[in-house]
Amino acid sequence: MLVGNRAVFLPSRKFFFKWARSSANGSVKPPFAVPVALSYVRARGSESKNLLRQLPVLARQGWLWVRLLALTALVASAVLTADYVNEVATYCAENSGCAAVRHSGFGYLAFFGMKVPLPSLGLFGFATLFAGTLINNADRRRRFVAPLAVFGGLVGLSLIAVQALVIHRFCVWCLVADSSAVLMAGAVLGLYFSPTAIQLESSFRGLRLAIWAQCLLAILACAVPLIWPRVKLQPPVPPEIAALYVPGKVTIVEFVDFECPHCRHLHEVLAPLVKQAAGKVVVLRRPIALAQHPHSKFAALSALCVGDSVAEAFSDFLFTTEDLSAGGIKAYAVSLGMNAGAFDACVTGKAAAAKLDAARALFDKAKLQGLPSTYIGAWQNSGVASLELYEDAIRRAELGEGSRGLSVAQFSGISFLSLLAIVFLGRRKA
Repeated sequence: MLVGNRAVFLPSRKFFFKWARSSANGSVKPPFAVPVALSYVRARGSESKNLLRQLPVLARQGWLWVRLLALTALVASAVLTADYVNEVATYCAENSGCAAVRHSGFGYLAFFGMKVPLPSLGLFGFATLFAGTLINNADRRRRFVAPLAVFGGLVGLSLIAVQALVIHRFCVWCLVADSSAVLMAGAVLGLYFSPTAIQLESSFRGLRLAIWAQCLLAILACAVPLIWPRVKLQPPVPPEIAALYVPGKVTIVEFVDFECPHCRHLHEVLAPLVKQAAGKVVVLRRPIALAQHPHSKFAALSALCVGDSVAEAFSDFLFTTEDLSAGGIKAYAVSLGMNAGAFDACVTGKAAAAKLDAARALFDKAKLQGLPSTYIGAWQNSGVASLELYEDAIRRAELGEGSRGLSVAQFSGISFLSLLAIVFLGRRKA
């Protein structure tokens, strides 16, 4: 092999293992160890000597790179977990590769009848691997980390192959996590077979972080992506939505599909709150007919054709009935006092169709990401939130309070200052 214009001798596999065993028992002191390869070199000449002087630094920083890769994988896994546990994604667009992977069926694992997001398992696995790199005893550290890293690398390769060969779409955050797993597997294997490198502390330019500081960095890497969707500042209510608000009332504007399971669940959560408010709350529904739901368009048009006096009862029926056929809906409308002929004329007429199109246009103009989407005062939510959040939103709307939360700049500043504080307080001389 040539290094510059000098010849370098590459020892055989048999020589390497013989030398490694003698190095481990202390009878021979190897001049260097490379944690990312299984070969040792002896070189002559000034160029090769410079290379040899740099190699111990690479060996010393081997575990540092493993930890940095683990932190990178933790961030990516936390981002994906945040999107998977919420009804509407925060970090990935609805038409992105991440959304395609999420909806492909490969993003979840079934355990005891529950769907567990695959990124949450990755979050646990990478956190365990990172904790293993902090074990003080070098031999125990490599024996603990090596099988985990190899398993993670194989899983990462498998998931990349699934995206390429089965889904035919790539999720950027998935690739970050999977590629980090593969690189960690290679680095840890190099450290496993490098008898000198495993004895050296991870450091950078003569400094290293205390174990507690490294643990806090891992926690910060997980917490920041998971917290952001919950504390981000709500965008201002679009003027077109605000124009619908009834003065002196708490107005709830809903964009719903009557056949959507999540929209039906939202109705179960909000209906008791609306009844409890006893006239203080006004609900304005803007029906959206999703193409994948065969009965949703007729249900939406029907909701637009009933009178205001029975609108709430009719919507309650549409959200709760198991029969959303045209005949079932028409029969209930007639039972509420509607004329059958007038109902048919309205459902098939241009006026109801125009209202349905206007609701869709308003939904698109507000740049909402999914159904159900709800405005309550200054608060907007896509998906189904907890009962406590809806109660708080109604209370704040009644008091006339604006939106609360942190801007991107504020949250980024807090996160960056937290990072600097951990590094500054946890630094130690190597």
